[in-house]
Amino acid sequence: MVFDEILSKRENKTIYRVGGYTVKVFEDDYPVTDIFSEALNNTRAQEVGLKVPEVFEISRYEGKWTLRLRYIKGDKLSDMIEKDLDNAEDYIRDIVTLQTEVHSKQSRKLTMLTDLIKRNLSQTSFDSMTRYDLQIRLESMPKNYKMCNCNFIPSNIIISDDDHSPYILDWRLATQGNASADAVMTYLYLLYKYKDKVAELYLDMFCEISKIEKWYVKRWIPIIAAAQTVNANEDQKRFLFGFVDVRKYW
Repeated sequence: MVFDEILSKRENKTIYRVGGYTVKVFEDDYPVTDIFSEALNNTRAQEVGLKVPEVFEISRYEGKWTLRLRYIKGDKLSDMIEKDLDNAEDYIRDIVTLQTEVHSKQSRKLTMLTDLIKRNLSQTSFDSMTRYDLQIRLESMPKNYKMCNCNFIPSNIIISDDDHSPYILDWRLATQGNASADAVMTYLYLLYKYKDKVAELYLDMFCEISKIEKWYVKRWIPIIAAAQTVNANEDQKRFLFGFVDVRKYW
């Protein structure tokens, strides 16, 4: 295999362009089940009509697991926002419009989002009373079956040079559940990455386009913030800890 360029490098995987393909090469400590889940979730998103990179194969290369997808040439929305922050409103509207399209789909074989959240909450380091409050809040939230990407951030949206359509990358965490919970994941990421202006713009637009009340969306904030501390680095944890008190979001 001849690697043309490195597209991204993370702690446990490196993403390459190989001709007309994107190839993800995973380190030995990366869970194999997560690789197969990502490919399956990606295919489920494609089956319901969403624009995603087509999966071609899972294989082994020099002893490491690899996932090969179609390469989408274009610009990531994250790069577009950072180059043109004054016009962030236009890009945020594109993000919300695309995300609500995802939420309009269903794939009943996906993992339930509430199950994922419960598992993460059980692994947190919070005291028993805090975990109890979060579990009670989670149980009180309405159940739903909307498709959720659960990592819907600007760097996972690419505008294709070929047809100028947005393609959604990275379906490894995809679930079915409540759209507002998925939106809070995006909101917290934008707040951490871009601070208040962009994040609040996103939340306002999401509520406007989805017709969901903002007070209701915000009730998910402590639940999602706490659940996300499980896989966060130290700086991210310090940020997320500030949102975990359920009493702030009635």
